[in-house]
Amino acid sequence: MTEMQSQVIETLNRAFQADPAAIRGLLCARVACNLSLANDATIVVDRVLNLSGDHFEATMLGLINGILADCGEGLVAAMHERQVDGSNVLVGFCAYTG
Repeated sequence: MTEMQSQVIETLNRAFQADPAAIRGLLCARVACNLSLANDATIVVDRVLNLSGDHFEATMLGLINGILADCGEGLVAAMHERQVDGSNVLVGFCAYTG
C-alpha cells in the first residue's frame, strides 16, 4: 500500500468514526451522470439497466478511486460486515484487493 492510498483510507476512516451516518449517506448517494463521465478511463460509475435504456450513476467512492487511479495509486473499498439478520453494515474503509 502506498503512502497516498494509506492516507486516503485513514482520512475516510477518521470521517466515518466522527460521523458514521453522514459518511454512509455520502457513500450510498448515487447521482445520475452522462455517458461522457461513464466513459472516463479511471472514474468508476455504476451502470443501471432498465426498460428505457442504460443509465449511469456516479458515487463519492468512484470519484475518489478515479483520482487515486489517475495518480497511479491503489484503490480503496468500503468494508461491510454481515449482520445476524443478513443485512450488511458499513464498518470502514480499506485497500481494494479485487
